[in-house]
Order: sequence, then structure tokens, then C-alpha cells
Amino acid sequence: MDGDAEISITQGDGEHHSTAIEKSFHIFVSYRVRTDATLAERLTDKLQIQPIKGEEREILLKCFLDQQSLRQGEDYMTQFLDALKSSCLFLPIISESNIASMYHLTEGASDNVLMEWETALNLFDNGHIDIIPLLIGSLTTEEGGTQVYKRFSAFNLNLLPEVHTAHGGGKITVRETVGKLLRLQGLFVNPSDLAEKLAALVDKFSKDVWPKHRSSWHNQKLLGPEPFSACVQCGEDYKESENVDGSCRFHAQWKYVC
Repeated sequence: MDGDAEISITQGDGEHHSTAIEKSFHIFVSYRVRTDATLAERLTDKLQIQPIKGEEREILLKCFLDQQSLRQGEDYMTQFLDALKSSCLFLPIISESNIASMYHLTEGASDNVLMEWETALNLFDNGHIDIIPLLIGSLTTEEGGTQVYKRFSAFNLNLLPEVHTAHGGGKITVRETVGKLLRLQGLFVNPSDLAEKLAALVDKFSKDVWPKHRSSWHNQKLLGPEPFSACVQCGEDYKESENVDGSCRFHAQWKYVC
């Protein structure tokens, strides 16, 4: 994960993508309550007033955040799984404190954050969701009250236990789950200044994530007609849902040819 503001989306095996699952949330915000609840709520509030770029109609981002979106009297687990499957983008908030909470997990333990990560990675591998990890730095206060930002730094994965959770199906360990998620290129975030990275996130969602899932949105009438783009090779109009590589169908295979 290099580059302070660079984001990269890898979709499953790099080629396959399925839009079979109907989408009703643009972004699923994943976080650990004990360490990152305040940040998650601030981020969600800011995201949900942002419009998707490139749309003729104003379509504001719709996020799933458990404390705002769960309905009373209904099964939590069912709501959580339905929301995750019906989201276009999984946005895990990863802080060093969040990961430190996993150091002492034992075989068969339950951890709600890990359950979200395991489920999202499985959906990702099958082309049903995109993932952008948010790597949260820390703030320290120096004499005089000045806050100093320290970027999220790499840590030793060997500190994480080689055990399986109760909800992982025995297929992947805690260490493997965290390692797999961190291998996806993410976005480094200063928790005291969300503005710059918020803009980058909205841009990336609008350009690379939304076009792949737009045709699966649950309310197509709300969206209106899909915008057209011009092929980078011939200038012919095409729809992003047909090909997200910046070319019409005919020229898609020539994307990397000068």
C-alpha cells in the first residue's frame, strides 16, 4: 500500500464481474465500535451529502452504518448480511487499535469486525463488491496542545494469531484475513482532516465503482438514463456499464496499445 493518496480497485480475479445482486446501498462502512465509532459516524455524515459525479440527476451517496441504518425489532445478522451483499463498495476503517483488538483471539472466537471482513472478501472474490481499505493514522498531542499526525504504518502480521473464527468456515485464519485485506491498495487517512481524502474517495467511487454496479441499482427509475462517455480510441459514445476501461466495446481490447 504505497502512495499517500493513491487508491487501486482490484476486482476479483481481475476479469470476472457479476452484477446479479441487486444493490440498495452505495457504501457499507465497516468499523470497530470501541476504537473508531466517532470517526465512522463523521465520515458517513460527510459522504451522504456528496452527489455521485457524472449523473444528470443529483444522486446522493447512500451509506450503511449500523448505528444509523439498523431497524429495531429485526434480526441484526440478517440486516447486516443483506446490507453488505447489497452494497457497491465495502469501506473498512482500519486503525492500529482496531487490529490490536485481534491479537489475543483464540480458535473459534467471534469478532464482528472480522466477520464483516471475511464476508466482504468472499463477495469481492466473486465479483459482487469493491473494496477500498481506509488506513487510519494516529494523532499525538505535543506540549502546547499541537496535534501531530502519524500515518498508519506497516506492522508485523505474525503478531496476529493463526486461528480460525467461529464464522469463517474454517477456511481462512485471522492472520490471512487481515493480510488479504491489507494487500488491497487503500487510502491513508488523517482522522482530523477528512476533506482531501473524502474528495478522492467520491471521485474513485463515481469513476470506477458506480459504473460497474449502476445497472443493478434497486430503483432504476430514480437514476434516469445512464450517462454516455466518449471512447478514448475513436470518440464513439458508449455506456460505462458496458465497459469500464474507457473504451467502446470494439476498442476495449486495444486499451493498452499506443
